[in-house]
Amino acid sequence: MIYKLEIKKQPYKFLSKQPKHIKKRFDAWIRKLILDPYTENEGIKINSLYKNKPTYKKRIGNIRIFYVIYDNDIKIVITEAKNRGQAY
Repeated sequence: MIYKLEIKKQPYKFLSKQPKHIKKRFDAWIRKLILDPYTENEGIKINSLYKNKPTYKKRIGNIRIFYVIYDNDIKIVITEAKNRGQAY
């Protein structure tokens, strides 16, 4: 089952300003994520931020990407993207 992807305005603008190699890594990660968001693909570690909420984080280079998985709607929403030092 392929999940739908929604990227909010802030992460879209932030990621569009990143270098080409980061964009390529992001694209490769997204392709794997929409196919199976719960499997650790090729060493990609997925961390749940809250016990009862489906919020996750992913590190790509010096960037943290925060996203939510909605199983009922079969949708993944990327909610935030920041530099690692500013993410928390």
